[in-house]
Amino acid sequence: MRRCIYISAYRCIHKYMRLASPKCQLIQVRAQNMSVSKEEEIINCVLETAGKCANLQSIWILGSRANGSAHSASDWDFLAFGNANALDCLRKNPDLHKPNVDFLVVTNGDNFQNAWGDREKKGSLSSWEWTQKSDMEAEYTEAKAAPGANFGGVVLSRRRAIRVWPK
Repeated sequence: MRRCIYISAYRCIHKYMRLASPKCQLIQVRAQNMSVSKEEEIINCVLETAGKCANLQSIWILGSRANGSAHSASDWDFLAFGNANALDCLRKNPDLHKPNVDFLVVTNGDNFQNAWGDREKKGSLSSWEWTQKSDMEAEYTEAKAAPGANFGGVVLSRRRAIRVWPK
């Protein structure tokens, strides 16, 4: 059930991005006085983010939400392509900051860092072996601590990323 809601929510992003600006879509959702699910709340956050920071080029969803292994307590991981101005814009808009959303911004085509959060997160697409497969899908290598491993046991896996907001 959760997977169906997730997929239809992302179809809505693409549908509404062609029909109206992100800000207009947010107004329509509120005006209809609909009850908003957690998935819709996050989608609205992504649309609001895209609408407030003009220097964003695209936004991708990563992690368990993109790879079908999410559960109710899973966080949301997004990677945006932009520049230093986009990162600065995101950091200066605390109303966009959500505690259960990791929002990384690629500022120079390779290096990224988080736009908010207590822990600094930095990296590079080249270290992730980021490969764009199509306009809407990419793959990257994820490194996770191996279950039960002592001191440095790591499991590497290829993961999927899905483009959720093309500008």
